[in-house]
Amino acid sequence: MSNIKVIQELYAAFGRGDIKTIVGMMSESVELGYPNPSTDIPFLQPGRGRADVAKFFEAFSTLQMNAFVPKTFLEKDGTVVVLVDEDVTVKTTGKHIPAQEQVHIWKLDERGLIAAHYWHLDTHRFWSAYQPTA
Repeated sequence: MSNIKVIQELYAAFGRGDIKTIVGMMSESVELGYPNPSTDIPFLQPGRGRADVAKFFEAFSTLQMNAFVPKTFLEKDGTVVVLVDEDVTVKTTGKHIPAQEQVHIWKLDERGLIAAHYWHLDTHRFWSAYQPTA
């Protein structure tokens, strides 16, 4: 199976809310990385291992997903880059973050398991949306 197909299956599992399948697609030592980790954005925490993937989805549940559209898939040498539009609302504040182009970077190992995931997005927009209105 091509690496792009693996990631497309992962996104399909995400759309179904099938976190168990997603965690099973990760290597035991998967690395989660973000350009600007922030304690103010619950899901943007670096991590390692399948347990941290599960923690990510627990923290991600602070968002209401309005739309999630993977648009473009690029692959080279075990790395898949995906451009994604996403539209979410922060549940605690009710603040809306409209669709924006994000970059998901996936690195797969020789077994076809996900060895690393890096996510680039407008962290300031997310940080602002998590802040309570004064």
